[in-house]
Amino acid sequence: MSKYSIKEFIEATEVEEQSDEYFQLETPRILEVNLKEMVWAKLGSMVSYTGDIKFERERLLEHGTSRMFKKSVYE
Repeated sequence: MSKYSIKEFIEATEVEEQSDEYFQLETPRILEVNLKEMVWAKLGSMVSYTGDIKFERERLLEHGTSRMFKKSVYE
């Protein structure tokens, strides 16, 4: 016996119209991010994407030495 009927599966997985919201909950565990500007994401947290997206790592001193010092002291 399956967890979903075919009708329930289609309703749960249908693609919704694009909204103007930056963040939209797709499922209880997946958040859709509409990329209009820059978004910060933790390394390894992206499960899939479509389109032309450029990923860049944050540089060590990008936010100044005070943030680096705080991070090293409090971790």
